[in-house]
Amino acid sequence: MKSILFLGLFFFNYQNINAQNFTSFDESNYFKTGEYLYEFGFFKLNVYKVYFYCKSKACTKADIKNADGTFYIKFEYLRDVKKKYSVKGWNVGLKRNLGPKYMEFKNEIGWLKQNTFEIKKNDVVVIGVDEGEITFYKNNEIMAQTQNIKLAKIIFLPWIGEKPITKNCQKNLFKFAT
Repeated sequence: MKSILFLGLFFFNYQNINAQNFTSFDESNYFKTGEYLYEFGFFKLNVYKVYFYCKSKACTKADIKNADGTFYIKFEYLRDVKKKYSVKGWNVGLKRNLGPKYMEFKNEIGWLKQNTFEIKKNDVVVIGVDEGEITFYKNNEIMAQTQNIKLAKIIFLPWIGEKPITKNCQKNLFKFAT
């Protein structure tokens, strides 16, 4: 279902930043499990390239679903994406995967919406999960952090859940995984 729109998530408020922790995501320290070019609509507009990384080469979808380990998803944006489409992407992607349990994650989803901003072409956004701590990066700066195991367990669902934005996205993000 293409109503996921752009899932062009992110750009987060500085209010959630740990000011002492301005480090960037270094992908050379992680194993890339796959990549995918997300295209939208009838004309197949290129929206972003997405890459998935695990700390362990042997990571599984079950590990990610249980937030058992360290994982990153990286987006290289190929066009501007308005905030309203990003918010709609979170709503649709999470509702599709959580179904009737969606309201059990009201606070976590609220945090995502509150910290979502517009995306500009060539921006690089990274979402990291490390044992329940979520970190959002924008162009190599930490933009938001929170410790929330419930959020850590659902944050990657739009791309790798049972009902991802596209089946090819889910399949390609784990192309190189064992």
